[in-house]
Amino acid sequence: MGREDPQLKLRVSEEMKEWLTEAARSNSRSVNAEIVARLDASRHGSRAEVAEWKRRFEEEHQSFNRLEKMFSQQMSLIDDMKLAVGRANSLVKSLCAMTISLAVSIRRADEKPSDAEKDVAQRFYEMASDIEARFADVPDVNIGKTQ
Repeated sequence: MGREDPQLKLRVSEEMKEWLTEAARSNSRSVNAEIVARLDASRHGSRAEVAEWKRRFEEEHQSFNRLEKMFSQQMSLIDDMKLAVGRANSLVKSLCAMTISLAVSIRRADEKPSDAEKDVAQRFYEMASDIEARFADVPDVNIGKTQ
């Protein structure tokens, strides 16, 4: 910029003039250069700011999409775990019922079982009854994926 460029008379408060003077001094510029630099930044800076905010938004949007995908994968794993736990619960309950039935059958057999066989059957019965009681309040998991 030179002296041949158009001039502009500007009225500002004393406080504004002091602020501009201090800003110019700290930026090693004249007051005129400080005003021109600030006007130029205002004129071109808004586009740069919009571009920067757009870039940040895109980054955040990509991060959100990655998090959403991770969340969906985690929910799928949780559904798979629910399915596995439900199957395990059903299996334990079935095994308990079969063991109890077997132990009852052994105790009631036509041939007289030995005391050792009775003891084993009684222990099976007690263990199965205990496990069955522990799992009685465990709900069966509804098989199916949540969306």
